[in-house]
Amino acid sequence: MRTIADKTIVIHSWRWLVAGLMLYVANGLVRYWYARLAMHRPKLCSLAFSLGGVHGAVTFALAFTVAQTRVNRPDFNLVLMAECVLIVLSLLVPTIVFRLILKPTTTDTELEGEVTKVHQAMVNQAIARIKQIYLPEDLRRRVLYDLNAQIANTTTRQFIQEVRQVVAKPALPIEQRQLLEEAYRLAFQEERGYLAMVTQLEEKYRPAMTSLYREIIMAKMVIFSSNDD
Repeated sequence: MRTIADKTIVIHSWRWLVAGLMLYVANGLVRYWYARLAMHRPKLCSLAFSLGGVHGAVTFALAFTVAQTRVNRPDFNLVLMAECVLIVLSLLVPTIVFRLILKPTTTDTELEGEVTKVHQAMVNQAIARIKQIYLPEDLRRRVLYDLNAQIANTTTRQFIQEVRQVVAKPALPIEQRQLLEEAYRLAFQEERGYLAMVTQLEEKYRPAMTSLYREIIMAKMVIFSSNDD
């Protein structure tokens, strides 16, 4: 406030404003070309590097160390006001520019909702494929039940019926076991294929798809270990 109230600064306001603008542009150019030439960053990354962060704060603090030297008061205030312009611009410009040049990040809620949709679509893809192939109805029902269980799309009644079927037929004939294993392999293959397609089209959801890949692997291990028993 004392600096702003200085009459010399107020009279020659264009000087500190122009000086601040020149400092901001020079600072941005140096940072940009440093990112491009020394860090070998792409253009967009270099631009974000040049604009990001608060610029001039350290210089502003160091300026007070010369307050007790022979620098006259108007020049000292000019330096301070120019640094203030640099700091303010470094706060305002990125706020506007980043919204224009950077893609918005995905929130956890949006990511969770997208993963749920992909999970359901993945299982539905496998279910549709199982319905297309030849399979005895009791085996088809068993595979469809396990697939629906992946997305919690089963009822207590279906669970009880499934338990009864397993108890009634603890060991399947070798032919039926082979058909069942082939059906499960086909279902898991459909699920992996669908996830591969999604991760290629939507890179921002790629890290989240890892959990679904793990689920497929775990389901495969559980299914085939139980069949081996």
